[in-house]
Amino acid sequence: MAVAGCGLVGTAMVWPLSGDYAWINMVLVTPDHRGRGIARSLMENLLQEIENQGRIAFLDATEMGEGLYRKLGFRDGPRLLRLRRESAATNAPKPTTAGLRPMRPADLEAVASLDHATFGLDRRELLENFLTRCPLSAWVAESAAGQIEGFVTARNGRLATQLGPVVARDRGQAECLLQAALQSIDGPAILDVPAVDTAWLEAVKAVGFVVQRGFMRMTRGEHALATDWSRYFAISGPDFA
Repeated sequence: MAVAGCGLVGTAMVWPLSGDYAWINMVLVTPDHRGRGIARSLMENLLQEIENQGRIAFLDATEMGEGLYRKLGFRDGPRLLRLRRESAATNAPKPTTAGLRPMRPADLEAVASLDHATFGLDRRELLENFLTRCPLSAWVAESAAGQIEGFVTARNGRLATQLGPVVARDRGQAECLLQAALQSIDGPAILDVPAVDTAWLEAVKAVGFVVQRGFMRMTRGEHALATDWSRYFAISGPDFA
């Protein structure tokens, strides 16, 4: 949204996802123009478009936006925490490599299938993009029978590398995947994790991450994604769910 004499003062975006879902992100208003109904107007336009397409809207809300989204019909969901690591932790434990190996393009079908079962939607194209962008930080965990039962990917950003998603059989496997991915990242790294798993949160802090802020996954209507949060240890970030 632009204002005469001020230029661009607000943005909002929506991504169509597989099935009947749509992901809203980048709802931003410049500080000088907040409190004037700009975010609400942008959201109402997006929601009308989403409804016209017969889709269900969901998003990750900052504390600043939660109140507005509730007024627009969004329901509270799981709390998430953003953590940041400025550089490699000198006291970080050595990664356990048993059952872990770098992800290969040939793994994408199995990885996407596992992600679909855990997250609730098909994101194969997204995972393929992440593998291309940060191949050294993409790892899989295999069972003794050679079945992929966990993975981690990452994407490079302007200011930091965003790790995620992290999908794993259990917390121990998630820790190993995270440590493996971090080996190739010397600069800042970001990770968004469920707030409810305090043991996992402490494990993430142990490798140098510090909590920055919180947000909440919200869905408009009654049809929330069937995400298995017992295996979804880090999301892809508020941009991509």
